[in-house]
Amino acid sequence: MPIIRTFIGKVKPGRMQDAVTAMSTLKRLALEAGVTHFAAYNVVTGPLFPGVTIHLVSNDFAAYGAAREKVLANPESAQFFAEDAPIETVNALLAEPVDTAGDVPSILGQTQVRFTLTAYPHRGRHDDAVRRGSRLVDTIHQCGALAASLRRVIAGTDGSMFTLHSYHA
Repeated sequence: MPIIRTFIGKVKPGRMQDAVTAMSTLKRLALEAGVTHFAAYNVVTGPLFPGVTIHLVSNDFAAYGAAREKVLANPESAQFFAEDAPIETVNALLAEPVDTAGDVPSILGQTQVRFTLTAYPHRGRHDDAVRRGSRLVDTIHQCGALAASLRRVIAGTDGSMFTLHSYHA
């Protein structure tokens, strides 16, 4: 089952060009290490402006672990953890798709709009959230989305959480 690692970061004042350069280097390192997909988004409004969101996709936990070790062992990656790095990490989440409609990995280059909805299910309503989210994923895909997926966050600071993602041309 694919693993999606998401990093949400805030760009330090005056460091946007440095952040773009860092994203390019991080993309190269991640893909060389075996990550199957890399996507970086620029935050254009909201409390994290200016900021970035980075998504790394691996085939499974073993592939994710191997890629993570390779990236961390690379001397170039030290710049992302240095004190003078252009981006500071605000949050990091590890998500696992629990339902997918469409072909998420192959559509990233075709996507012009990506919609994400975050939901915190009430205690004891986990199964109900998966069932309703799965129906919503299918409906969104039937209505013309390139792909849609429901993901369960399995590590991070936000506790029990689901995210619904849809990709549109």
